Amino acid sequence: MKKLCYSFILLVSFLSATIINVPEDYSTIQAGIDASVNGDTVLIAQGIYFENLILQKEIVLASHAINDDLDSDWLNNENINETIISGVPEPDDPSKGSCLVIRGSSWDYSGNPRPEFIGLTFQDGVGTSMSVNDCDILRSERSGGAILIFEAYPTIVYNRFLNNGGGENTGGGVVAAVTNGGAISHYDTDDVEFDEDRNSSSQDNNSSRTYVNGNPATEDDYNNEKKFQKIQGNERLRDVSSSKVRVPSLKELEEMLAIPGYPSFVPEVRDDDDFVPRVRSNLIIYMYDSYGDGWNGNVLTIGEHTFTLQNGEYGEETLSLDDGYYTVTCVGGSWQSEVSWQIVDAADGTELLAGGAPYEGGFDLGGDPVSDTLFIQNNYFEGNSSGNGENVYSKGYEGDIDVSGSVFEDIDCETNTVNEFVLQSIENAADYIQNDISGVCIE
Repeated sequence: MKKLCYSFILLVSFLSATIINVPEDYSTIQAGIDASVNGDTVLIAQGIYFENLILQKEIVLASHAINDDLDSDWLNNENINETIISGVPEPDDPSKGSCLVIRGSSWDYSGNPRPEFIGLTFQDGVGTSMSVNDCDILRSERSGGAILIFEAYPTIVYNRFLNNGGGENTGGGVVAAVTNGGAISHYDTDDVEFDEDRNSSSQDNNSSRTYVNGNPATEDDYNNEKKFQKIQGNERLRDVSSSKVRVPSLKELEEMLAIPGYPSFVPEVRDDDDFVPRVRSNLIIYMYDSYGDGWNGNVLTIGEHTFTLQNGEYGEETLSLDDGYYTVTCVGGSWQSEVSWQIVDAADGTELLAGGAPYEGGFDLGGDPVSDTLFIQNNYFEGNSSGNGENVYSKGYEGDIDVSGSVFEDIDCETNTVNEFVLQSIENAADYIQNDISGVCIE
C-alpha cells in the first residue's frame, strides 16, 4: 500500500541512464554530481562523506539500498544506515551548513525539477543562511538543517535524518541553530533568497527578486483593464502558472504497471527524451497609453528585449522566445499611470502577463506545472532541532506534503499524527499527509 503511493515515479529502470559510482568513479559525492547530467544516477557506496552538497540537476542520488527489497525492513537496512552524508564540522562558508542544498530556480532545463533521494543518512547539518523578506523587513534565518529545497519538488524516500539543526543543550533546554526545518526546509516563494544572491545584487537599487505575478503600481489599473478588454474584445485569460499535476489513483497505477502486486523498488530516472524540449514561442506585446501621447520614455523589458510606445494610444510588437523564465520590468519615464501592456501567446491568445509602470516581475514560458504533491515518505527522524518545524518546514507551497510511513520521535497515538511544531507550513499552508506514521506515544 505504501509503495503504491509513489509508484508513479518509479516506472522507468535506471539502466537507461548513466550510473556514476562514488567513490569508484569520483572520490566525493559533489564531484559525482558535477559530472552528472539530467537523468543520471549518482550511486554512493557505504561510508561517511563530510560534504555540504549543492544540487542543481534532476538526477537520482542514492545508496546501494536502491537495489534492495525495501518493503521488508528498511529501518535496519545496512546500506541506508552506513551511507552517511554528514555536514562539514567547519565549512569553508559558515553560512552554508546544510548537508544538501537543492536549488531549482537556476536549473538548465525548462520545468519544475524533481530529483530523487533514496536510502541515505543525513546527519549533523546546521542549515543554510537565507534572506527573508517579511513585510518589507529583511532578516537572515538559518534553514534546512539537513536539506534545504528552493523552488524544486524532489522525492525523498527511505532516508534517515539524525541530529540536524545544530541544537545545543544550554542547561535550560535545547537551543537550535536552525530557525526553520531542523531536518528539511522547502521554500516555494520569491520572498526568500540565498544570502549570496542578495550580496551579488547589493549595488542594484532595485531588489533582485522577481515575482511570477508582480504588482503593477498604477493609479489607473481599472481603466486600463477595461481598455484591454475593449481592444481585445474578450475577457482577460487565466494565469497559465496556476495549472496542477493530477496524481494518478492507486487503481490507475496498478493498471499502468500491468503487473500483479508491486515490482522491486526501482526509481524513475529520466533520459533527455523525457524532458520538456526547449521550443520557441511566438508572443504578441500589446502596449497602451490612456492619454494617447505614447509612453513618455517608459520602456518595457522582457529578458534582453526592449519595447516602448513612441506616440499614440496603442501599439503592438511580436517576439519569439525559448521556453524558460523571463524577468519583466517597465520603468524609466514619466506619466507612468497612463502606461499599460499585455503579453499574449500568439498561438492561442493566452495572456502570460499584464501590468503597467512601474513594474518588476516575470513569467514562465513552457515547462512542467508545479507538482501538487511533495513526496517525503518512509523516512526516519531523530534528534533534529529547530525553532519552527522540528523535522519539516514549508513556506509558500500550496500542495500536499506526503510524509506517510515515516518514523518520528513522538506522535499522538490517539490521532496518529504529529503536531505543527514537528511539521510546519506557512503561507498557503500545505497539508501534511500522515498515513501510517509511527513513533513513541505522547499525551
